[in-house]
Amino acid sequence: MTVANIITVSRIFITIPAVWLLQEQSLFSLLLALILLNYLELTDAADGMIARSRGEVTDIGKLLDPLFDSLCRFTVFAMLLTMGIMPLWMLLVLFY
Repeated sequence: MTVANIITVSRIFITIPAVWLLQEQSLFSLLLALILLNYLELTDAADGMIARSRGEVTDIGKLLDPLFDSLCRFTVFAMLLTMGIMPLWMLLVLFY
């Protein structure tokens, strides 16, 4: 496991509390969720840069990165759909 792959995998474990915090809908939990969601996006950009800069681009990383990107985003957007913040058509447009 490379540093970039560990960062990629960590995003799945950050998505779960972020979605749970979104569900709580208090101001504090929404702010924490926003912080975690920003972490998800920042690490999405960082893992590729880290892998390339350290010469640690791997086949598993090439597979896991887009897979985990999609899983994290779909989970968050599905939560926004269930909260009534995002309409179904918008979720479908984003994923098709």
